[in-house]
Amino acid sequence: MNSRIVIAAFLAPLPWFLKTAAHANRCSATGCIPSSRIGLSLVAATEVELAENARIGHLNVVRGLSRLELGPHSIIAQLNWITGFPAGPSRHFAHQPDRRPTLRLGEHSAVTRPHLLDCTNSISIGRFTTVAGFRSQILTHSIDLATNARIPRPWKSARIASSALPA
Repeated sequence: MNSRIVIAAFLAPLPWFLKTAAHANRCSATGCIPSSRIGLSLVAATEVELAENARIGHLNVVRGLSRLELGPHSIIAQLNWITGFPAGPSRHFAHQPDRRPTLRLGEHSAVTRPHLLDCTNSISIGRFTTVAGFRSQILTHSIDLATNARIPRPWKSARIASSALPA
């Protein structure tokens, strides 16, 4: 079993102030801001960056990601399943050595509940964007029938022009 998953499972029920110290070794140079929160969730990503007031709710599973990045005031609600095929040598994705399983949420964006996000390649959800509905799926890979190979591709949400945003 992957050691990150075991550690994340151990950390999930702990209060946030104890998780902060444990996640510190996985937070990037900008780190996890103290005003951010992770609920009772399994978070097993190589790098985690939570900006101010970013939140991950209860009962989420985040595993296999190289990077999880939540912008200011962004939210992953609860009951979401967010997985990626780990980066590195793989016979499945040998033709894409630069692939990096990543989830990025822009400022004031959200993933409501319950959804499936497949971060085999990167998913970027733009500023002021919400993934809503019920049991939505975002998939970043498919089968190329001509070559009989799995082809992961990045996924980006629509972005709002800054001139259209309220002041």
